[in-house]
Amino acid sequence: MATRLGKDQLTVRQRKIVEGVIAGKSGRQIGRELSPHQAPSTSSPVISKEIRKPLVAKAINDALDKAGATITKSARVIAEAHDAKDDNEQPDHKVRLSAAELNGRFRKLLSNKHDDEGPLVQVGFFVLKGEAERGIVRE
Repeated sequence: MATRLGKDQLTVRQRKIVEGVIAGKSGRQIGRELSPHQAPSTSSPVISKEIRKPLVAKAINDALDKAGATITKSARVIAEAHDAKDDNEQPDHKVRLSAAELNGRFRKLLSNKHDDEGPLVQVGFFVLKGEAERGIVRE
């Protein structure tokens, strides 16, 4: 088992993963840097698994908060995107749909898996459910 270092108790490998995530690198990029001899298809799932571990997830959250990227600020951006308009002051449905999708993911209503129609269909049901709850009826 790898030695855990520092007060955050992360291994050297986990610390490098956290640094990569904060730098905006993908799991594939981080995997290539940490294990250049492995195929990206092999290392990327390992990185994803590491990111979900509580100590690593906490270190990522702490680093984001320290950098000023708090959950509150992210929530405000999503909320503002719900009312996005294009240059002609018309509703920007693409941005609004992305905001709804992000909102659903944060609330664990949507999965992070992307297939060709999955998130859009799920978001569509999410929107319809919200409209039904507010008494909005589509004909």
